[in-house]
Amino acid sequence: MFARLQEVFAKSRSFVAYVLIGFTGLTIDVCVFILLVRVLHVNQYFANFISMSAGIINNFLLNAFFNFKKTDKLLRRFATFYTVGLVGMAVGDAFLWVFNGAFREFFGIILLSISPIIAKYQLELVKGVSIIFIAIMQYFLNKRFSFREITPNNSLLVSN
Repeated sequence: MFARLQEVFAKSRSFVAYVLIGFTGLTIDVCVFILLVRVLHVNQYFANFISMSAGIINNFLLNAFFNFKKTDKLLRRFATFYTVGLVGMAVGDAFLWVFNGAFREFFGIILLSISPIIAKYQLELVKGVSIIFIAIMQYFLNKRFSFREITPNNSLLVSN
């Protein structure tokens, strides 16, 4: 069993590292989001932009230096990584709009039928679930575009 786990880890080392790094960004994202929305009463969409930006910057630096070890053309790589992050922000905002905006009451009734405690944290639940979908999508996009090998004959935006 242990040998199988080692084999799986070896094949997916960058994904596992990406997920672990993602948890640090997730922690920053969620903490900043909750601080902005619950304590400072900032608009949820603006708070989402700020909190996700903080997580993206953290994740880029850790992935560039420790996971993918690609530190050449750092500004270019960051621009691509942040663009992928903007796509994730759009997905996150869509989740917020659908489950905490347009269909807030309907979704709230469903959560309330499950548990009043869960329903109380509807906003945080929507944010958390959206992050799972966003993280998987971003891994594949970032691996392919942000942290690919750059040669004089290609750019970050054009695939080989």
